[in-house]
Amino acid sequence: MVITDLFKFPPRCEHNKPLNQLLTLPIACYLVAQMPLLCSAQIVPDNTLPNNSIVTPNGNIIEITGGTTAGGNLFHSFEQFSVLTGNTAFFNNSLTIDSIISRVTGGSISKIDGLIRANGRANLFLINPNGIVFGSEASLDIGGSFIGSTANSIKFADGSEFSATNPQEPPLLTINIPTGLQYGSQANPGRIVINGPGNNLSINPATFAVIRDNRPVGLEVQPGKTLALVGGDVAVAGGNLTTAGGRIELGSVQGEGMVTLTPTNSGWTLSYEDVGQFQDITLSQGASVSTSGNGGGEIQVQGRRVTLSQGSAILADTLGSGAGGSLTVKATEALQVIGTVVNNFFFSRLSSDVAPGATGNGGNLFIDTERLRVADGAQISSGTFSSGNAGTLTITAAEVEVIAGSNFGPSGLFVPVAPGATGNGGNLLIDTERLRVTDGAQISASTFGSGDGGDLLVQAKEVELIGTAFGIFPSTLSANVELGATGNGGNLLIDTERLRVTDGAQISATTFGKGDAGALRAQVTEMELIGTSSEGLPSGLFANVEPDAIGNGGDLTIETEGLQLTDGGQIAAITRGEGDAGSLTVKAIDLQLSGTSPQGLASGLFTDVRAGAIGNGGQLTINTERLRLTDGAQIAANTFGEGDAGSLTVQAIDLQLSGTSTEGLPTALLANVEPDAIGNGGKLTINTERLGLVDGAQISAITRGEGDAGSLTVKAIDLQLSGTSPQGLPSGLFTDVRREAIGNGGKLTINTESLRLSDGAQIEANTFGKGNAGSIEVNATDIELIGTSPQELASGLFTEVRREAIGNGGKLTIDTERLRLSDGAQIAATTFGEGDAGSIEVNATDVELIGTATNFASAIFANVELEAIGTGGELTLETERLRLVDGAQVATITRGEGDGGTLRVQAQEIELIGRSDLGASGLLANAIAGSGNGGKLEVFTDQLSIRDGATISVSNFQSNNLLAPGQGQAGDIEIVANSIELSNSGADTPNGGGITASNFSAGGGNIDISANQITSNRGQITATSELSGGGDIKLTSDLLFLSNQSGISTSVRDSTGGGGEVKINSDFVVIVENSNIAANAIFGPGGNIQITTQGLFLSPDSQITASSEFGIDGQINISNPELTQNLRLIPLPVTIINPGLLIATGCSTDDQQNGFALLGRGGLPTDPTDPLKGETIWIDWRDFSATRRQLYRAARNRGKKPNQEPQVTAKKPPIIEAQGWIINQDGIVELVPYPTGPELKPVLNTAINCHNLSH
Repeated sequence: MVITDLFKFPPRCEHNKPLNQLLTLPIACYLVAQMPLLCSAQIVPDNTLPNNSIVTPNGNIIEITGGTTAGGNLFHSFEQFSVLTGNTAFFNNSLTIDSIISRVTGGSISKIDGLIRANGRANLFLINPNGIVFGSEASLDIGGSFIGSTANSIKFADGSEFSATNPQEPPLLTINIPTGLQYGSQANPGRIVINGPGNNLSINPATFAVIRDNRPVGLEVQPGKTLALVGGDVAVAGGNLTTAGGRIELGSVQGEGMVTLTPTNSGWTLSYEDVGQFQDITLSQGASVSTSGNGGGEIQVQGRRVTLSQGSAILADTLGSGAGGSLTVKATEALQVIGTVVNNFFFSRLSSDVAPGATGNGGNLFIDTERLRVADGAQISSGTFSSGNAGTLTITAAEVEVIAGSNFGPSGLFVPVAPGATGNGGNLLIDTERLRVTDGAQISASTFGSGDGGDLLVQAKEVELIGTAFGIFPSTLSANVELGATGNGGNLLIDTERLRVTDGAQISATTFGKGDAGALRAQVTEMELIGTSSEGLPSGLFANVEPDAIGNGGDLTIETEGLQLTDGGQIAAITRGEGDAGSLTVKAIDLQLSGTSPQGLASGLFTDVRAGAIGNGGQLTINTERLRLTDGAQIAANTFGEGDAGSLTVQAIDLQLSGTSTEGLPTALLANVEPDAIGNGGKLTINTERLGLVDGAQISAITRGEGDAGSLTVKAIDLQLSGTSPQGLPSGLFTDVRREAIGNGGKLTINTESLRLSDGAQIEANTFGKGNAGSIEVNATDIELIGTSPQELASGLFTEVRREAIGNGGKLTIDTERLRLSDGAQIAATTFGEGDAGSIEVNATDVELIGTATNFASAIFANVELEAIGTGGELTLETERLRLVDGAQVATITRGEGDGGTLRVQAQEIELIGRSDLGASGLLANAIAGSGNGGKLEVFTDQLSIRDGATISVSNFQSNNLLAPGQGQAGDIEIVANSIELSNSGADTPNGGGITASNFSAGGGNIDISANQITSNRGQITATSELSGGGDIKLTSDLLFLSNQSGISTSVRDSTGGGGEVKINSDFVVIVENSNIAANAIFGPGGNIQITTQGLFLSPDSQITASSEFGIDGQINISNPELTQNLRLIPLPVTIINPGLLIATGCSTDDQQNGFALLGRGGLPTDPTDPLKGETIWIDWRDFSATRRQLYRAARNRGKKPNQEPQVTAKKPPIIEAQGWIINQDGIVELVPYPTGPELKPVLNTAINCHNLSH
């Protein structure tokens, strides 16, 4: 039998006709005997009471009198009790009766489709263990409460019991009030069914308030009273249960137990603590249960499985000024609220709302179940639609599932402040093991009105939000200030072990209206935010200020062990409206962000000021052990609107960024001022042990708008930047002023033990727009810059004024123990635009630059480039050791309209070695192709070595003729050193290795060198000019040694200008092997050469010239008149002489093993076997003809000043040639100035025994 079959009543028959009439109807009477429910005789007393009930039909009114009275209780007992459609069962009790307690002892179900009426204020109890069915016409007219139950008996406070299953037991009727409904041991107590036509409720589409004007009251008790139905299964099929401001109890009991009754002002409350098991309660076909009234009444529903479907509703709404009551649903297995009524635009719902027009506060809504399922547009709500405050919605469940929606709206759990409401929203509390929200369903504590939204708190083991409705309505947890609202948003707190948000689902504490957003806090063990919806809606957590909103964003805080954002998943505390964005704080052990959505949305963390916003960005703080961003994921605190960007702070043990998205979006940490923004950038601070950026990943605090860029500070133990993206985007750190920007660049500070840039990675503080570039400061133990990208982008550090920019370059400061640049890596402070180049200051223990790339050298430079208008910056390099190899350079070059900067190098040791196809290794301060003058080049060192074509140069033209010569003067060179070595033993080079100050037409630069020792092997020191006068060269040293085609020149190649002056002040000047000193000219006069020295040694093939081919020769002035310039130097042996070849072997050695070596010549034979010949010429080898070794020893004399005058010594005695020799008294051979006799002539060719000489 289906439920509807129970509601088909038979044709009416008459029970109270005379007996003889009944006897004439045996068939009818038989039917009455067999089916007592088929006629009005269904109200039948059972004669089990001391005073039995009396049933008296009177038309369609069945009057019930009699019964047994005990105090305020009136007891009735029936064998059958049913009320036909249109009939009235009238309990005609005394007005002094408080409770009418009735039972049905027969085996039939009570079917009630008419009116049950009682006098006065009496409560009515009806128990029938076999079941009670209420038809759609059933109603109540009683002054008190109604308790209908399928319990076995009613218990009283004194322990007595009024039983329907054991009526023959002598009744112990009591004056006590009932205290419980006692169920027996039967497994399935009788059912209670309430049929009806449906609730005829609808929803206002503008406010989402319930329209209840046409709702049938159905089974109703007086306002403030209790309507309780407690059975086995309880089914409300289209039926309506009503008490305005009263209490409704629906309970379903299985098996033995007692439902406790507790009297209250509104009747009774029921407790199920002594019930072990429950059965099901269903509301279907648009059923409704309502205690809504002036003050919302209370509702309690207790069962195993409780289901509301097909637009059914349980309502405890506040309609007036009274306080709302509570709505409690307890389901031991499951609570389902599902479905809609399409015709009425109404969905199944549980609500304890403050209705429109009400001023009272709403009641609380409690749900306690194993599994809660809300689907198909159904809703659970505890909101306010008026001036009263909403109540709290509390859900305790092992599993909560909110699914999808309908065409009318989403399924959801809500504590809203509705549009137009002025009251505050209630709190929404969820305590569950698993929460799942899918397909556009919502859980919300938002405000749409002028009241503040409530808080939303979720405590769970697992929370999962999936998908959207129609691609644009996300599955959400929200505590928003919605569009049109003027109140503030509430806080949203999630505490869970696992949080997963996918496919466009969102968690939000956002403001869309005129009010501040609340805070959003997630305490999660493991969090995943994945993907977007089909329409591009990102999955994520949001605490935003949205467009048209006026209010500040709330703070967003995440504490987690693991956080993963992929494929467009986002966490954001941004502003798009008129208000400041909130802060975003993430504390995690492991944080991974990866990829973008198909629509190009980056996975990321954001506290931006978006386009159209008026407000400042929030602070973004990350504290994690490991942070990894890949494939276009980003963390950003940018400004796109009218407001300052927030700061971005990252504290991590390991931080790695790699790659770009498929569209070329860089993986990045950003604190930028973006295009069209009006505001300053925020601070970007990173503190980590390891930081790696590869394949185009970036960290930037740049400005593209109208505002200054923020600062970028990185503190790391190990910092590695490598490579570029496939599109050529460099990995790097940036504080640029980009094109169209109006603002200054920010400061970029790096503190690290190890910094390594390779394959095109860059650190930049450039300006491309209207503003000064920022500064770069690097403090590191070890810095290594390597190579270029495949697109020939140099690895390096840059603070540049780029082309079309208007602004000055920034200062670049490096403090390190070791700096190494190779294969085209660069450090630059250059101007290409309208502004001065920045300066570079390097303080290091060891600096090494090696090699070139295909088109440019490994270099440190502060240049003024082509078409630039600005002055070059100073480049200062202070180090213990500087080494430039294979074409590497340190330079301050001007190619534009501005003077070059000063290049200053202070080092203990400098090595400049070799050249490349692109040019010489060296120090350069050139002026090329522009109108600017070259800068000064200063070198202070202990040892300077320039070898194999390397150079120190100040010039205003390039020998390769790729650029026109500069119009400005070449700069000057000043070198102060202890030792200078120029060595060019390799192949010839176009410019020659050495020290050069060359000029095309504006005057040659000057060279000033002070050193203890200057040695040159095929090196050149030149101050030449093509079309103007040559520059001057001044050398001050202890020793100047030129050999192997070395040269010092101030010559002019093709000009009427004269050669420059050469001034040399040196203790010793040695010019040998086709070396020269020249101050020559072609058309103009030759230059002058001034040499002040103690000793000048000039080989015959070497020259000192000051000539002019067509002009007047210059003058050569050597300041020491005693100097003999025609002395010839005898080359020293290349190899060490074997002493054994110089000693006669005729003597045998004795036991002492003495040795004797003779070095050089002093009038003796070169070989001991040769005789002493008379034609031997003796040459005086004293101090004024010192050997090369003696010259070096003199140069190393630190105490001697370069300009010290030679000391005047006494005149030496004449040298007299020896005429003979004698053996003196000591047995020593002695040369004498007189001829000796033949008796003393030695026997030269006779060998002697060495032992004889000793005796």
